[in-house]
Amino acid sequence: MSYNIIREPNGSYKKFFGHVTNAEFLQSVFENHCDPEFDRMRYTINDLLDIQSHSLTAKSLDIAMMLGIREDQRNPARRFHLAWGNHCH
Repeated sequence: MSYNIIREPNGSYKKFFGHVTNAEFLQSVFENHCDPEFDRMRYTINDLLDIQSHSLTAKSLDIAMMLGIREDQRNPARRFHLAWGNHCH
């Protein structure tokens, strides 16, 4: 697993490291959405600044975004943040 999910009082912080695959990224999304406190979360931060490499595709990011849009409709106060370094091409 190339990520840790850190629960914070009002949201979650997902820290990624090493090599991130499509499956791992989507697993982090599903794991976060299954948290019993998810409906009360105000934000999710996806921090990919320290990854070494990735095999993420546009399709997996689209899936994650679609799930986020659906959840935003349930809780419009929630925010989704993505920190992505320039070294990841």
